Amino acid sequence: MLNKEFSNRNPDLIFDHFLRYNSSIPEFNCESQFQEINGLVVMEAENLAYSPNWVVQSSVTGFTGSGYLVWTGPQYTSVPGNGLITTTIFINTPGVYQFQFRSAVGRGDLKSEHNDAWVRFPDADDFFAEKDGIKLYPRGSGKSPTVSGAGSGGWFKAFASNLNWSFTTQTNDGNGYPIFVQFDKPGEYTMELSARSSYHLIDRIILHQNASSPRDLNKLETTCSIQPPIINVSGITVTPSNSNLLVGNSQQIAASVSPANATNKTVIWSSSNPAIATVSSNGLVSAVSEGTTNITARTQDGNFTGTSTITVSPNTSIIGVTGISVNPSTALVLVGSSQQIFATVVPTNATNKSINWTSSNSSVASVNSTGLVTGISVGSALITARTQDGDFSASTSITVNPNTSSISIESFTLVNAGTNDDVIILENSSILNLEQLQNLSLNFRVNTLPSLIGSVFISLTGPITASRTENGAPYSLFGDSNGNYSGRNLPAGTYTLSAIPYSGSNRSGTEGPTTTIVFSIIESVVVPVSGISTSPTATSVNVGDSQQITATIIPSNASNKNVIWSSSNPLVATVNSTGLVTGLSVGDAIITARSEDGDFTSSSSVSVLDTHSDLNLVGYWKLEENSGNILIDHSGNGNNATVGNTSGMSWVSGQEGLALRLSGGSNSFGTVPHNPSLDFNNEITIAAWIKPSSLAKKAIISKGSPDGFFLMNQTNGKIEFRFNGTTNGTTYRLQSNQNYPTNG
Repeated sequence: MLNKEFSNRNPDLIFDHFLRYNSSIPEFNCESQFQEINGLVVMEAENLAYSPNWVVQSSVTGFTGSGYLVWTGPQYTSVPGNGLITTTIFINTPGVYQFQFRSAVGRGDLKSEHNDAWVRFPDADDFFAEKDGIKLYPRGSGKSPTVSGAGSGGWFKAFASNLNWSFTTQTNDGNGYPIFVQFDKPGEYTMELSARSSYHLIDRIILHQNASSPRDLNKLETTCSIQPPIINVSGITVTPSNSNLLVGNSQQIAASVSPANATNKTVIWSSSNPAIATVSSNGLVSAVSEGTTNITARTQDGNFTGTSTITVSPNTSIIGVTGISVNPSTALVLVGSSQQIFATVVPTNATNKSINWTSSNSSVASVNSTGLVTGISVGSALITARTQDGDFSASTSITVNPNTSSISIESFTLVNAGTNDDVIILENSSILNLEQLQNLSLNFRVNTLPSLIGSVFISLTGPITASRTENGAPYSLFGDSNGNYSGRNLPAGTYTLSAIPYSGSNRSGTEGPTTTIVFSIIESVVVPVSGISTSPTATSVNVGDSQQITATIIPSNASNKNVIWSSSNPLVATVNSTGLVTGLSVGDAIITARSEDGDFTSSSSVSVLDTHSDLNLVGYWKLEENSGNILIDHSGNGNNATVGNTSGMSWVSGQEGLALRLSGGSNSFGTVPHNPSLDFNNEITIAAWIKPSSLAKKAIISKGSPDGFFLMNQTNGKIEFRFNGTTNGTTYRLQSNQNYPTNG
């Protein structure tokens, strides 16, 4: 685990993948030491990373570059993996490449001695030797048949049969086979050589695929600092050039761009008459109606075109739809119940009998793709079945009635008729304060289940007696006009409020259960405090700045809503009588709001940050959210991050508080939109807490161009910081001296 070096602006981070500041900025392509260009990779051996006992020399003439490597250590004729030479290669063009090294014998005069090494590509898609159509695989690769001779762990013994410098690399004792490596997709791959024979000389190493003169010694190294040349398109052909289709059928047209290794092989498809035949973005032609049209494939590079003539004939096997009917034509449905509507397409042997179902009022009745109607609320709706072929339609009229088996009174609400606002939900034995109500015009609303039923009978007895039958919502005792309530003043006393639901209007149909409550209005009542909450629950403030924390007393009509504020660390942050917090010095404090009535408390954590006049804080992610996919920036710059893939997202314990684990694969990182605050032009400080589980190349935090950077774990166990200076074309890398642990 890395040592934690935090200041107040450094968050806990557990990022298995990628944190980028701008998702619109592409990732860097070639980050390897070497790359493939036009089917060729050229590497000078002395420029690779090599173990001790590999020595750079220049005494044997005829070498290329600045010298060659010679193995001065012991022989490892049976056990590969000692005395490594390693590098990374970025493959731009996938395919099968032949591996060869230019080697020579450094001791003795036998061309078969001291002229071999071990080689493997551990992350390639395939690694094999092939001759005369027969493939052989390295021992320990899990594939068969394997080569003759020593080997293990997927290593080939690569040997040559020459005294002086030459490309004659092969494997398989007694019958040499050329060595090949296969890459199925563009990307970075690792090459490893391991020492075998003492005084083996290696000058340069090549991988080649259809490259012109790959062993030409004048060819330069293909490093990642070289921009691959753009290969322009020279033409395009389409096949077949002519095709006959029946209406409703399809035909795949293929386009071949020349040359095969052109940089931009994008093709744009079009039809001269889409009413006769259409074409998709990948060349799939669909016949629409009788006639002839030309399908054209046009290259984006060079505007070259190829054409296929399509002749469409009538499809006599297609039988068109002539009509549709539904059954039943009318139906009654209860709220929560369902009714199947059946549709019949004419003729019965029509080719396309597909139907689309719709509801004219889905809030009253919904319909699924098979015509099953479900009652949602009381009312009427028209359910329509429409044929895809011919656009014929038929409809069923649906009336949705209340479900009399479940109608009931849910609750009573006291309403301020002057503002149409709810005052309180009345419960049995509720006690109201006359002082709070005596100047208000009030009404009673009955809330039903379901929300719309046939009618409700409402009655009130006590200091005021009233009754009313309501046939439409809102169901109110003193009436309303389109939701504008009428009201009366209520004197002190004890009241009895009752309501009876009915399935039909004017108290007809099935009668539901009667609900009755008793409540009182008294001259004076003390409403005790039952709780308190603060907002925000966590915040940060700079030294010298202030932040308002709000306290909310529960219930809202409590008689004594006085709050007493305090700070756990007044030397760090103080709070006044209204909840205004002021930062005094760097540190953390807990701000507590305590109710005067009931002694209830709620707290907010405050981090006081240094203003740093010479080092501005631009991002501070604490990772204490414990839910959701938004990572809050506490720096005050609003650089909140959004995690795109939450499938592997979980909250775990960190060094301090919580930490975030991201292990969801693609798009499993937090992305911060671009903000001018993230454009750095001087020194920056980055600190993060991470907990790697394995040796792997994983980004901890990165920034896109221009002048982007990566802070990442490397596969060699080091922490690396890389700066990509796009404005001056220079890349800088810095690796840690110590390895990061993976044992938790």
